[in-house]
Amino acid sequence: MANIDMEKLRKEMELNKVDMSKLQEEMKELRPKIEKSMKEAKESLGKAKAELKEYKSFINDLEKDGLLDTKNEYTIKNENGLLYINGKKQSDEVYRKHQSFLEKHKNIVIEKNENGFNIHNNK
Repeated sequence: MANIDMEKLRKEMELNKVDMSKLQEEMKELRPKIEKSMKEAKESLGKAKAELKEYKSFINDLEKDGLLDTKNEYTIKNENGLLYINGKKQSDEVYRKHQSFLEKHKNIVIEKNENGFNIHNNK
């Protein structure tokens, strides 16, 4: 214990104190930015959930109409105002029935295959 340089130890403690003060200041500055980012992420997640619910409802409606089976692979394509399900062009009546969704999601491809579920917006 006699070999401890008390002056060196005191200086290191002072430096640590200064470092802690700087860190506290940085944290005060970062907090609002982090809170803003978290709020934006939460809003984005909410929008994504709502959009996914909309897609799911559309697909379920197509299944109820007997136009596809969600247990199997399928491809839904909305291209230039024409609706294709598994490569087969659908009637204007089917398009009109789902027009509110299709007009919001022009040029879209929804696929379910062995690789999973994918949505492609071809804008």
